[in-house]
Amino acid sequence: MLFGANCSSCHGATGGGGVGPALAGGAVLKTFADPVDQVHWVVTGSAGAKGGVYGDSGKPSKGGMPSFGVSKTLTLAEIVDVVRHERETLSGEKFDEATAKKWAGLGRLVTDPELDGLFTQAEVTEILTEMSTETGVPIDTGAAS
Repeated sequence: MLFGANCSSCHGATGGGGVGPALAGGAVLKTFADPVDQVHWVVTGSAGAKGGVYGDSGKPSKGGMPSFGVSKTLTLAEIVDVVRHERETLSGEKFDEATAKKWAGLGRLVTDPELDGLFTQAEVTEILTEMSTETGVPIDTGAAS
């Protein structure tokens, strides 16, 4: 599993924390209410911390989060899978219509100047279509652009 291979050494095997902060028990949902913001953080890592802070509460970035997307360690689809695992499995987020609406914003990454064309709209649409099929919850892929 991607989480075990890439995240557990810092965040713990069950997301309880360690060198990196806890992700389980709803912690990641408090840090990132919007899953797309969490994806952006995993893509850019600490280098993407604006003003030296990250997350909804402006947590200080200590510089240890690797850039899994910019470095191309993981694809966007793999990053989305990891983020969903952290949110749904470790933190108990239910994938419902409200969650799907948040995920529909994934297309923001395509036009984000900080990411400089790293991802394509076709890639985002494919991820959202697969997510919708898997969960049975419709996602407006047109909202992703």
